[in-house]
Amino acid sequence: MRSHSSLQRKRMWALLSKIAEEATFQGYKLDKDEWKRLLTAHMYGKERLTRHMTVSEMNDFHNYLEVFCIDNDINIKEYHD
Repeated sequence: MRSHSSLQRKRMWALLSKIAEEATFQGYKLDKDEWKRLLTAHMYGKERLTRHMTVSEMNDFHNYLEVFCIDNDINIKEYHD
């Protein structure tokens, strides 16, 4: 299995930065690293290191982040290819 690309990693951090700017968790602001830990744990049932994700797994995580943004009224149209 191939590891994810640097482009995928860059996109992931852009989405997480947008989430950190606009979203709160139980009334608290989280930074992008905290959001990554929280959302990977929610998606996989435990915290998961994104550096070990394959291309396919990273695509799934991007989709998860996009759905989170849509559900939380976070505008990400500039992040679409």
